[in-house]
Amino acid sequence: MTEDTVTRLKAELANLRGPARVAPLTRLAQALAQQYWRTGPGLPAARPDLDEAIAALEECLEHLRAGDSVRGQVAARLGWLLGARYGTHTQDERDRVAGLAALAEALRPPHLSQVHREMCQVQQGQLWLGRATKLLQAPDMAMQLVGGGVAPEVRADVDRAAACFRQLLAGGPSSADLARGVESLLALAEILQTMVSGTGGAGIDVQAMMGLMTKVQRLQDRFPQPPGPGRRGSDTFFSFSDMKSLMEIAPIDRPVAVVVDTEPAPVPVPVPAKPASPPPADGDRLRRALHEKLGGGEPIWARAAELLRPDAPGLGVDVVDELVALATMVADGQATAADRFVLAVTLALRDRLDGDGDRADAVAGAESLLAALRELPAGHPAGPAMLLSLGAFLDEERPFGGPLEVVAGEFADRADAAIAAGIADAADLAALHALRCLCRAAEAVAEFRRAAVPPDYPWRNVLKAAAQAAG
Repeated sequence: MTEDTVTRLKAELANLRGPARVAPLTRLAQALAQQYWRTGPGLPAARPDLDEAIAALEECLEHLRAGDSVRGQVAARLGWLLGARYGTHTQDERDRVAGLAALAEALRPPHLSQVHREMCQVQQGQLWLGRATKLLQAPDMAMQLVGGGVAPEVRADVDRAAACFRQLLAGGPSSADLARGVESLLALAEILQTMVSGTGGAGIDVQAMMGLMTKVQRLQDRFPQPPGPGRRGSDTFFSFSDMKSLMEIAPIDRPVAVVVDTEPAPVPVPVPAKPASPPPADGDRLRRALHEKLGGGEPIWARAAELLRPDAPGLGVDVVDELVALATMVADGQATAADRFVLAVTLALRDRLDGDGDRADAVAGAESLLAALRELPAGHPAGPAMLLSLGAFLDEERPFGGPLEVVAGEFADRADAAIAAGIADAADLAALHALRCLCRAAEAVAEFRRAAVPPDYPWRNVLKAAAQAAG
């Protein structure tokens, strides 16, 4: 695409309002992203194109409703571009947090093909490493590492990155280049885990760290990447420009191979398709491992529901991240309603440990909970427990929004059906009725917010104030 294409698309958008802007905005973002890659990632001259592309995709998400399949594609591109801006231009924490939120939305099934899901996971892992790699540049880095002064959230981010890369490798990457690159990133994450784990006078395990550095050096030798003209060196072994083809392809589901950035514009290359799902034995093995991590007990959905309770014993970040990784791999196969419910629970547990407040895990968990209810046979004993667990995903600051907003309507329908079929326990019935009423209210509030009020309506300000008060 050329500058003429950008000019034409901007002229087209000048005459459009509302959701009609989505299609040309996505094309504009793609054109601007291509101009950015051609000019050169990291160059000041390229930054305006990147900023405009991000702004176009952010506006797209404002026009797209939750649950729209296009949102996942837009979120994937937005997450990648925010990651590129964070890694090669700004190091701004706002870009890192926004990029993680966009990628979390993109990674909710069934938005992306396998290859693009992998690309998003790579970017997600690198963004989780962002705060730790910035720590290495701090003047008091040595004092923080030896004295145990590393913030808990930084250690949690590094653990999440390592779990992300392990999960990607366990799933069988779609290309050898991708597998080698993720091995490099995992080795880096493991080094950072060792470096940030020092506590007080104990310091860090130098011997373990040196062993990991040797491993990374061997892996890094496979990927010689001297920074090109106008490019800053990448903080990790995958340059953000290495996978720029993700932004350049027209249909987001077209597979591409990951290549090292030795040419100005790598051409997307098809890769052989991976089998749709692992053999049943692998799924059973993962379920058993997940069951053991949850502490055993039958049935598994009952044990998972117990962990959601506010008075349940807390789990460490590393344990929760491993639970999420296992539950995700199980749910990505031939998943049952119980599998999807366990994934919802693990995501809710991770949301409780997440200090950035974006609630991305809670939203994904609520969607997985709804997916579990869709697949649950009528009259199943898990029904009441799954329905009542919605309370664990609610947002006290936004009672009508947040995670509830994406599931309210359908959840209310399922609550109505369960109440009509009969709930034996009176307390469960009362709680479910309250949840059902909240969902109907959230549905009405969402519709109210979308209502268009004519500018000349005499009491328009009152309606605007009411919409703001509804949260």
